[in-house]
Amino acid sequence: MLVRSIISLALFLALLAAAPAGADSYSANGRQNVDEVSYPWSALGRVNNEYGGFCTGTLIGLRTVLTAAHCLRNKRRGGWLRPASLHFVAGYQRGDFLAHARVSSYVIGGDAESRNGTSATPSSDWAILTLERDLGALVGTLEVSPAPAGSELMQAGYRFDRPHVLSADESCKVVGPVANGSLVAHGCAATHGDSGSPLLWRRGDDYRVGAMHVAILGGKNPFGLAIPARALGRALNLLKREQYANWPLP
Repeated sequence: MLVRSIISLALFLALLAAAPAGADSYSANGRQNVDEVSYPWSALGRVNNEYGGFCTGTLIGLRTVLTAAHCLRNKRRGGWLRPASLHFVAGYQRGDFLAHARVSSYVIGGDAESRNGTSATPSSDWAILTLERDLGALVGTLEVSPAPAGSELMQAGYRFDRPHVLSADESCKVVGPVANGSLVAHGCAATHGDSGSPLLWRRGDDYRVGAMHVAILGGKNPFGLAIPARALGRALNLLKREQYANWPLP
């Protein structure tokens, strides 16, 4: 597992070196507030835990939320947080929200489940939360589907320095594949708190999740790291199909 992590990091750094100077680089100022009550933003929300921590999550089914596995670590006691200690709050904005539900259970990426609660590889850093009740009919759901090459993306989440406001970079792109396509590097303006946030692509009025942001790597000109929809699909097809929306991927 450690070897795979080192290989993934080496491939990522090589990609950075090959990227054109200034191409879609991360910018802390490349965000603007969005209307959290309007679709597709209404399908996004905060995944809150009992210790006050949070990440971003996306409703991909009536009661199914996609987020990053590392958001579920118990940093105080080690291991993983109890499902009952987690809440999903859709359309959250400054204390108000559109819908709320507790988490009844969750599944995480296979390599993410280690004894010390750390992810062995970024490509395993995904989690599927099952909520106690349906929220999708109230706020909408987003299909997970691979974005066509060169698509303009939108990345939105609850960043650490503006935790009560949903903000988005509405014009960014994937830079290239990493680790044989199990990850992609992107230039969206993501930061802490954005873990689990979707990279959306649009076809007319149809919005879809093309990837999920999990990390930021690099030095002076950092880039985001995301799990693409096709890699997520390969993992989630192993689970019970009836629990999730829009699976399997072709």
